[in-house]
Amino acid sequence: MLLVLGRPVWILPTVVLIVALHFLPMPAIFGRTIDYHLGAVMLLVAGVGLALAAQPQVEWAVVWGVTGTGAAAVTSAYGLYMVLAARATMARHSVEAAVRDRPRLPERAPQASAPAASASSNCATSAVKNGARTS
Repeated sequence: MLLVLGRPVWILPTVVLIVALHFLPMPAIFGRTIDYHLGAVMLLVAGVGLALAAQPQVEWAVVWGVTGTGAAAVTSAYGLYMVLAARATMARHSVEAAVRDRPRLPERAPQASAPAASASSNCATSAVKNGARTS
């Protein structure tokens, strides 16, 4: 819509604003306070981007560069938080020890390969072993 209205410089700051707003209900849903902090910083990044976009003398590359870099930093911090939280959870529940100490199936002994024989001789041999008559 912003592109149709001839305002492409506003696209990225608006997207970052939407991303920032989606952080607000997440603490209640997931029970994590990190979302308050990351949402606030992302909201600040969106505000800076929108303020820059409102100034006609600021080029679009500056608006998108500042907004994109800020949003990428917040997203990276979120990813780092998730990795550290996952490691802490695994250590707390001893996932690594459970994987390391899990029961394993016994190793199979390698089977000796039988000499290759034709299909008809294999059928005849099995028939003789089973007590069937061959004609």
